[in-house]
Amino acid sequence: MKCHQRVIQEQHRDDHPIPEDFSTASVREIPYQQAKEFILKYEWLGNMGTTVRAFGLFFGDELAAVECFGHPGSEPIREICGKEHADKVYWLARGARTHWAHPHSSSFLVNRTCRMMGQPWKTSDGRDMPAKHVFLATADTDAGEIGTVYQASNWFYLGKASSDRMFKKPNDPPERAKSYRMLVKTKVRNRTGRVEEPATDGRRYFLVDGKQYFRGDTLPDGSTIAGSDAYPHLIKAGYGSTTKEAESIRLREVLADGYVEVKGNPKHLYCGIYAPSRLRRQLVAALKRPVLPYPKRSAEFV
Repeated sequence: MKCHQRVIQEQHRDDHPIPEDFSTASVREIPYQQAKEFILKYEWLGNMGTTVRAFGLFFGDELAAVECFGHPGSEPIREICGKEHADKVYWLARGARTHWAHPHSSSFLVNRTCRMMGQPWKTSDGRDMPAKHVFLATADTDAGEIGTVYQASNWFYLGKASSDRMFKKPNDPPERAKSYRMLVKTKVRNRTGRVEEPATDGRRYFLVDGKQYFRGDTLPDGSTIAGSDAYPHLIKAGYGSTTKEAESIRLREVLADGYVEVKGNPKHLYCGIYAPSRLRRQLVAALKRPVLPYPKRSAEFV
């Protein structure tokens, strides 16, 4: 059996020439909508996950591969190298390439984009964001993935992540199951507008029309701020004032829409660290999970 990503590539196969090398290749940040159109066509999950920034690999003017990055969703992931380095951690949310891309396009793009993320940057609304040096990604065992691109990029293998709660509609195939995070968490909470540099008292806040809003406050649009002082997030208006209440309301909506909970399989977890030598040594030494040998592909998938 072939892994799902390869099946999708072969469905689009035609006589487009395959580049012999990367002499005409370039990597640049691309708009969310351009990345979305590409990911929905070539990525088997069919959604953008937690994407905040996206980068494309071009051969000439043609887009051949896309990598998408977003905020880590859980405290253990954010603090994979300890609390003191949590602001340096980001999530590789989605990635895909065309059938005609150079065979090493994915690892080429992953390495280039992670290095590009090592510079401070501004969000679309002008907020300053710190440089990112530690990247986490999973390989989905349900899709027959073992993380070949991360192995080719010399990332660390950290074993298997805990299994997500998964949901699907009864007539959907198993590979179309969606995670609790995707269906519930991302629908009721987000970090849009959060300032990464904390206030003088150490609390992070949201800045709206020049006014600071902290945990427990309500914004003009009716959304409220929940979470912790260090990692606050917005709760969408109409979903209560606490994270637990918001997710409970949203989960009822998901179940009413016909989704049923199904067993999820743990995914392979990889970590790539891109930083100047001294900082990289510190980050590697600070990893909270042991580095393990790479997994091998099951005979079930080719």
